[in-house]
Amino acid sequence: MPAPSSRRGAFTYHRVNGAVLLYLTIGLTFVALFTFVDLLTQHAFSGLSVADDQPLASNLIYFSFVTLTSTGYGDIVPIHPFARSLCNLEGIIGQLYPATLLARLVTLEPQDAAGRCLVEARGFDFIGAIKRAHEHLVDLRMAHGSPRGIAP
Repeated sequence: MPAPSSRRGAFTYHRVNGAVLLYLTIGLTFVALFTFVDLLTQHAFSGLSVADDQPLASNLIYFSFVTLTSTGYGDIVPIHPFARSLCNLEGIIGQLYPATLLARLVTLEPQDAAGRCLVEARGFDFIGAIKRAHEHLVDLRMAHGSPRGIAP
C-alpha cells in the first residue's frame, strides 16, 4: 500500500512543497537557457552582459523570475529572436503553471500527516449536512404549506 502522501487525490504538505519547488526549478532552468543563448549570441539581451563575474548569476536569476512572474520591469530586455522566444515560453509557463496547479489543488481532498481526510477527521459530513438541510426545508414547507401550490 502506498504512503498516504503519494495516494491519488491526497492534498498534503508534500504535494504543495513539491509544486513550489518545481516552479522554482522552472525559473532556474531558464537561467541556464538564458546564459547559453547569450554565450552563443553576443548581446542577446539589452542591459545584461555575460561575463565571468559575480553579479551575472544574480542578474540572470532576477531576470528569469521577473519573466516567469510576468513582472517585466524592463531593465533587461531580450533582443535576439531566440532570446525573445525563450522569454515568451517562460512567461506562458509562468502563467499556466500556477493556474493549472491551483485548479488541481482545489479538487484534491485535504489530508493530515496520518493520511486521514481532514474533513472526515474533524467530524464534518458535507453530504449529511446537505441531506439534513433538505429535510429541514421539506419539514418547513409541510408545516407552513407549500408556496404557490407546489407539492413538497
